[in-house]
This record gives sequence, structure tokens and C-alpha cells, in this order.
Amino acid sequence: MPHHTQHTTPYVELEERNIQEYFCHLQQSSLFSTGDRQILHHIFTDTDATAEQTDSLMKYRQFGQERFSKLCKLFLLKTTDSKTKPPPRKKRNLKTFSITKKWCQSKDLERSRRDTEIQSSDYEKICPNTVLPQNWRSFIGVRTQKRLLVNFLSDKFLQLANEKFSNSDFLLVTAGGFDNEFKDKALCSKHGSITEYFDVAGDHEEAGTRVWLHAVTSSAINIIIYRPDTDVYFIGLPLLKNINKSIYVQLKDTPYEKSFIDMNTLVRSLKNDVCFQGIENIEECIQIVYIFSGCDYTSFFKGCGKKNFLTHLESMLVFISGGSEHGLLCDINSQSGLHSFYRLISAVYFSRHCSAFLPFSSPKTLFDTLNADTINEKHVMLISDIREKMWERILTEVEIMPNADALKLHWQRCCWVFMFWSQASTQFLKLPSLSDFGWQIIKLQDEHTDGQMDRHNRHFDSFLRCVWDSDVNLLKVEKTVDWYTKGCPCKTGCNTNRCKCRKLKSDTHDGFCCPGCKCINCKNMQEAPNSVNLDFSLSDVALEPVPSDESDMESDDEDEYEDPAQELEMIYLDINDTEV
Repeated sequence: MPHHTQHTTPYVELEERNIQEYFCHLQQSSLFSTGDRQILHHIFTDTDATAEQTDSLMKYRQFGQERFSKLCKLFLLKTTDSKTKPPPRKKRNLKTFSITKKWCQSKDLERSRRDTEIQSSDYEKICPNTVLPQNWRSFIGVRTQKRLLVNFLSDKFLQLANEKFSNSDFLLVTAGGFDNEFKDKALCSKHGSITEYFDVAGDHEEAGTRVWLHAVTSSAINIIIYRPDTDVYFIGLPLLKNINKSIYVQLKDTPYEKSFIDMNTLVRSLKNDVCFQGIENIEECIQIVYIFSGCDYTSFFKGCGKKNFLTHLESMLVFISGGSEHGLLCDINSQSGLHSFYRLISAVYFSRHCSAFLPFSSPKTLFDTLNADTINEKHVMLISDIREKMWERILTEVEIMPNADALKLHWQRCCWVFMFWSQASTQFLKLPSLSDFGWQIIKLQDEHTDGQMDRHNRHFDSFLRCVWDSDVNLLKVEKTVDWYTKGCPCKTGCNTNRCKCRKLKSDTHDGFCCPGCKCINCKNMQEAPNSVNLDFSLSDVALEPVPSDESDMESDDEDEYEDPAQELEMIYLDINDTEV
């Protein structure tokens, strides 16, 4: 690869960014700390060195001299028998202070959650002699095979451009289709040679943001983006304000219809829409509502589509994102943005079960009747009231509105995606840690790893997991569902300890009968049953399990009791990011 472009402006700017990033990490490292820590450790990750790493670093001169002496005796002086094998070379691990960029994207998490089968690739490499697959849809459905095809086509396009346009000014630029040393670089073919194209080099691993990087940096005025993906034109909505170009994005690609959307006309229509007057940054608000409703990085809400979200934003815009009074949806750096998100979700679920909230006609009228010490408590009360009233209107647990804690975690994940998309026009991303935005990063050597994680993340050194997806939190949800669906079948009033609910009375369990009980003339009820709160926070809550009916050997009645939960289709339950 020729390097005659090393003194160009884009190349120099790229190297300057690398140096600035390194010094930024260096200033935040523990290299210049004055603590009493005597153990060798990584200055960037603050992890202690292993015994082998410590041995290699502290005795590197000794190991080098011993190795050099043996090599001299064996090959130069030949003082040993010629049949003697060379001394074994032990690879010493001295890469203790390198900055690693290998990480598992949040998009891979959502892919792994939605995959129901283990994907196995039938191809190790794709070359010109590879036999075409009989079913292209099945072939592309395996992501490893799809990536191999992209790698092959990227190289092939560059070769064809060299052959066909060697004597013209045609410029072909491609990026993102390489898994070798050019992974974060862009290559171009011009005048019969392949060189690096520094203007669009970057670490974008998402095609949706990379195409907008190409569009913004291109010298062309009229640009057509051939990518029928809904994410693409939502990513580009806020970018049109800062570029003076005519951009068209593909909407449909079928043998019978090929349609495109004029992004400039779309932005002007949003600004001139009567329903959106008085709302600043309407492009950002539309974008983040799209992220809230579910995208490649975030989960969706069961039964609530994107059109539903956008419709309620338009009809209740003043209540949801009414400026200084209520806060903007796109304000991701303060609590007002979270509260605006709470109101949006409340409006969506309120409209789906509006008859359950009579005499209130809108979520705003319900919100105005609530009294709380702080504005945050008032929003949490709104979420709790809607959840409690809609319980009897749903058919399955996955349709219930997530609680306030779960919604906050979903909001944090959406804020991270919003920050990611806002940097679509920049070459190199500067994003905060995923662990601060509703995800948990688990190392592969962690004892909690399992087969599912290794299956989807075998190419990464860490595994990404939603905070609510842990087994402990899922068990809490299951116990909550059991409290509402399972109970005792007593027929004599639940006066004695033969009642299994009363038998469970302890410091952590009140021993009262629960809504799932089918007892008759029960006298073991709470004085104020309406005070039961559906919302369980993410903190460790001690919930005693309700024993199954098979273990109830001392029931008040000998008749077989049929568990009502058996009549329901029990599926994977995730109250927070409801997804099936």
C-alpha cells in the first residue's frame, strides 16, 4: 500500500487525534499517582498484573541474556552437538500497558437476545470459485456468512474499479468492509491504484452512521443513499441542519417499486408543521422518540409500534415535551429529559387502556391530580398508578407497562444510542462507557459466563448484558407474577397454619393471602389490600417463594387444585424492556 499521502492534511489530523486520545487516557491513568500501591498494575484499566506478567517485566533483562547466550552457543560458536534441538522459546507477555479497543457492541446484545437458534456457518472463506448458495435469504441470515460476503465484495469492487476506470477520474471509495489491518480505514481506487482515503476513515462499526459520514464529507452536492433501512433517515434528520446538500434516502427496493425520500423536504415539513410549532430541536426529538420505541440497539415495547409513539407525541406534544415547563425529550443530560420520557410512555399506555382510568380523560389530567414532595416522585406515582389500573386489562404479563426503574434503564440505553447517532458525521467516536448506561460488561473469563454468551460473542473479549437481564432480577419478576397468580385453595377461611400462605409468615413475609389465592371466606387478608405496590426496585428485595401446590400436603381440602397459572402461556418475561 503506497504511503505517499502521509503528509496530507487528513492523515496529519488522524495522527493528531490518536496522540490526543492517548494523552487524555494518560492523564486519567494511575501512572502519576502517589499512592502506596506496590503491585504492578495496568495504568489504564487499573487491573493487577498476573504472576507471569510480573515475572516477565521484572526479569526481562535476565531472560533476554539467557536466551541470547544459548543462541550464540548453538548457532554461532557451535559448542553444542549439532543434533541438539534449539532451546524452547517462551513467549513473554509484555503487552501490559496497551489500550484495547476490542469490545462487544450493544447491537450485538440485541441480536443475541432475538436469535432463537445457534447460527453455524458453512463457509470459512468466500472466493471467486465459491459455489453460489441455493437460498440467498438463508445464506444472508447467518451473520458470519454475510460478513464474509461483504469482505469479498469490498475487495472485488476495488479490483473491478482499477480495471474499468484506470484512465478516468472516477473515484470509488469503500469502508467498513474489511476485517484486516484496514478495519477502521477507507480505501479508494483512482487511476489504477488503491490508496487510503483519509476523509472518511473512522471507527464506525454501524453501516447506518458510516453512510452519513460519507455523505457529509463527500464533495458532491446531490447524494443518493441506497439503503432501505428505517434507521438511516432517522440518523440523518438532525444532520441536515448543518450541511448544504440535497440528499435522498431509499425507502423501498422491490421489483415493482423503488421509492426515495427527500431528506431536505422532510426537515422543512417538520419545521413548518403546525403541531410542532414552538418546540426547539424537533429533529432531535423525533429521532430520540424513534430510539425509545426500539431500534437495533434497544428493545421495543410489546404491542406499541413506532407509529403509536409518533402519533402520541404529535397529539400530546405540549404535555410530553413542552419546553421549559416540562422539559425536552432530547435533553439527555438532566432529569427533565427522563421525566419527559416518563410522560411519553404514560401517554402510550394510557391510550391503550383509556377505559381503565375513568373519569380521567388523558394522562395529563391524571398527572395533575397527583401530589408528591418532588417532581420525580410525582412521575413515579404516575407510572405506578397506570401500572396498577391496567393490570386487569391485559392478557399476558409482557403487555404490562414497565416500572419506573426499568424505564430509567431503558432511557439510559437510548441516551447512549442518541449520543452515538449524533456523532455520525465525525470520523472517530467519543462515547462514554456502556456500563454507565444500563448495560453490564462481563469479561469472558468471568465465572458467570455461559454457553449463550460464548455463542454470540466468541470474537470479543467481553460480553454485554442488560442490567435487568440478570438471573436474580428475572427471578424477582417471576416471584411477583407468582404472587398474583398462585396461592392457597383453602375452603375453611384460612384460620390455621394448614393454610400455606399463613404458614409462610416470617420477618420477610407478611403471611397474608395474595391475589392469586382461590380460597373461600378468607379471613387472612390485609386490612388495606389496595396498598400493595407493583413496583419492585432493582435493589435486593427478599421475597419468600410461594410453595407449589404439589408440596401442599396439609391443605384444608383434599380436592385437587388446578393452578390458574397453568392456563396461561408462560413465555420469557421481561417487564422492563418488554420484548418477545
